[in-house]
Amino acid sequence: MPAENLISIETETRRQLFLLLCRNSVSSYVLNLIISCGVAFVALQMWQGGVLHPLAWLGGVGVLNLPFVFSIRRIVRNPTIVAGDAALTRAERIQFASTAVMGFGWTVAIFTYASTGGLEFRLLLAAIIAGMGAGAVPKLVGASPHIEIFIGLLSVPVIPVCVMAGSSMDYVIAVGAVLYMYGVLESARHLRAALVTSTRLGLERLSLLASTREALARSENASKVKSEFLANMSHEIRTPINSIVGIAQVMLRGDVSPGQARQLKRIDAAAEHLLGVISGILDLSRIEAGKMHLDTTELSIDEIIERVLDLVSRDAVGKGLALQVDRDPLPRHLLGDGVRLTQALLNYVNNAVKFTHRGGVTIRVRRKADTERRILLHFEVEDTGVGVAPEQFSRLFSAFEQADASTTREYGGSGLGLAITRHLAELMGGEVGGHSEPGVGSRFWFTAWLDKPHAAS
Repeated sequence: MPAENLISIETETRRQLFLLLCRNSVSSYVLNLIISCGVAFVALQMWQGGVLHPLAWLGGVGVLNLPFVFSIRRIVRNPTIVAGDAALTRAERIQFASTAVMGFGWTVAIFTYASTGGLEFRLLLAAIIAGMGAGAVPKLVGASPHIEIFIGLLSVPVIPVCVMAGSSMDYVIAVGAVLYMYGVLESARHLRAALVTSTRLGLERLSLLASTREALARSENASKVKSEFLANMSHEIRTPINSIVGIAQVMLRGDVSPGQARQLKRIDAAAEHLLGVISGILDLSRIEAGKMHLDTTELSIDEIIERVLDLVSRDAVGKGLALQVDRDPLPRHLLGDGVRLTQALLNYVNNAVKFTHRGGVTIRVRRKADTERRILLHFEVEDTGVGVAPEQFSRLFSAFEQADASTTREYGGSGLGLAITRHLAELMGGEVGGHSEPGVGSRFWFTAWLDKPHAAS
């Protein structure tokens, strides 16, 4: 994580803990005022100095903290006030002063009333202080050194007061105050460490999530721009190439020499290859842009297989390969996108013929699932070709991927066919997969959901 991000998280952690402190401080002030009223009431009954001093102490405790309470409430209502580091530092100082004033008020009470009110009052006051200190830990622990100051101002005055009183019970109270202060401060230290760590981890998670979303948005935008560029360029290139194909075919039908015919056939083959690549790029661009939509028409699996075989038979016969079909009994007609289904299957069969030098290619169609309205078909193409190493196989269904560079040099191709088949299968509710063994052959499959005609009527 960059250093500036770490600094930002540290500052934000500090701010969040301070805001937690502020939210707790208003209720702490109210509770402190209630307890102060109780102590003042007891002091009125037990202290011999009259009523003026306890009432003046109570009023002072309440009035001195009012400006701090108003300031803290303002921050709670509008946390953006402490968004900056300088503003946060000023607010922390104000909050620290509030804690110190509150603690000092109790210091005054302890020195004034505990020394003159008798052992019973000191025991009562020690119990009240212990409860207040324990209650202050979860409220003040988020901001150091607030809790240390408050606990110190509560506990430390008890020790000299009890020692000066001189009774054995007072000594017990003094020792208890020391142990109490140590235990509370240790608990506060561990609790603060856990709170700081939890807050920091939460902020780091949010920061990472925001960065991930930003990166994802940039990636999606880049992918969209790429797809639009490829689509536009492919469209612009396709038109002149179609013209080249048309001109070459017209010239081949004319009076040309054998040498010219060979050159024209090369031009025609090269142009047809380019058209295939461009069509693949256009299809992939439409798929990635979410603009590829399936048409639902009546189709025949037999006709699709026959069409695929017609398209590859010349190359297969030229290499002496056997083409076989093995399919389950299927409905004569189904509903789906016959063009895209043909394209997906043809990509597999073309690859099988291209990478097979002897043996044959087998097309299998299996009924994998059958419902009242739909049927799931499993299309498989198996060959006895060169095969692919296991570590390379997983990449084949990604765009522009082939087994290795030597494959591209020897066999050509753009590496789009399998990626397009994967996307088309997913559009048809299916998936793709396969298995390959070098020197033995490959088996590629995809599944597709098709509707039954009677279900659509």
